[in-house]
Order: sequence, then C-alpha cells, then structure tokens
Amino acid sequence: MIDTVLFDLDGTLIDSNHLIITTFKYVFETELPHIQMKEEDYFPFIGPTLVQGFGKYVQDEAQIQHLIQVYRKKNLELHDDYVKAFEGAQALLIHLKSRGIQTGIVSSKMHFLIERGLKVTGLLPYFDVIIGSDDVVNHKPHPEPIQKALSLFDDIDEAIYVGDHPNDILSGKAAGIKTIGMNYSWNLEDLKKAKADYYLDTLIQIKEVI
Repeated sequence: MIDTVLFDLDGTLIDSNHLIITTFKYVFETELPHIQMKEEDYFPFIGPTLVQGFGKYVQDEAQIQHLIQVYRKKNLELHDDYVKAFEGAQALLIHLKSRGIQTGIVSSKMHFLIERGLKVTGLLPYFDVIIGSDDVVNHKPHPEPIQKALSLFDDIDEAIYVGDHPNDILSGKAAGIKTIGMNYSWNLEDLKKAKADYYLDTLIQIKEVI
C-alpha cells in the first residue's frame, strides 16, 4: 500500500516554467549574447540543476558559477509574481493528508527556494520532508535525492515519486520506487521515453493511483 508520496516541485506541483524560462532568457541576453537561442532551446532548462543547464553551453567552472549567481538574483526578483500552484494541487494534498499519507518534495532547486515557492502558493503546511539540491551531493537522475528523502521518514510501506521531467522518473526508478509522469510536462516526449509506471493528465488523478 502506498503510504508515502514524493513530488518534484517546478513543473509538477507549481507552475514556474515561465519564471524559469524568463530568467534564463535574461541571463543569455545579458551574459551570453553571442549564443543565439530559440524559444524551444529554453525548454530543456526546466528540470535539471543550474550547473547541468549552463554546463551544456559553458565549460569554464568559474563562468558557470557567475551565471548561476546572475540567474539566482534575477529569479528572486521575479519569483513571487510568477509562481502559482497547478490546478488541483492543494485539493490533492488535503486529500493525502486526510488519509495519513506522508508527503515530501524532492527538487533540483535550492532548499530555501523550495520553501519560498511552497509558501507563496500556500502548499508548505502539507509537506513532511523537503530535499533540495543543496541537501545532497548527487542530483537527479541519481537516486540520492529520493533516497535521502525516504530516509527521513520513520516508517514506509511503499513510496511513489511524481515528476514532469525524465530525470524525475529515472531517479525514482534508480531508488527502487514507482513513478508518475505528468502529461502537462514541457518535456513530454522525453518524459514518455523514461517509462514511468503511470502517466496522468491532472494532479487530482493521483488519488486514483493511491
């Protein structure tokens, strides 16, 4: 019986896709104007860590760290005006907690930004565990983030991980738990290739899986 549900954050529980893309556009236009980017070139930035994202375009470690700082500063400026919970998120979480199901967040975002996003959207009270990129050494698709989250619960019968990026599904599989892919993903083609156990159109449908 599934008694623990872990969620990715961005693109899964909260709609921050436009925030992420707008911030990356700002960084490329101001810091990397020599790189010509199309709109669709920004989509793969949704999901991976900043190091993974910028690392596809820049090899110098010092420059990557500079770009990350520029990104984080701009992202914080825009954050609260852009993020919102996906439809059904709060209703689902209320349902899960009413059934005594444990919940957690496993995200590639830094811990304090996860909490900020959850506070802005009103979802913070529904989570027992939060794991961000600064809480682990290895990042998704490595199993460590999910393993770390699971280790913080006292007792687990069966867990499942919900995400919108192929790295989410691969991380869940590597950690030995079931996975759910959300069909509103901006990376749907690659998400399907990751072969999650379930694919759902809306968050509220998770009730049926549980």
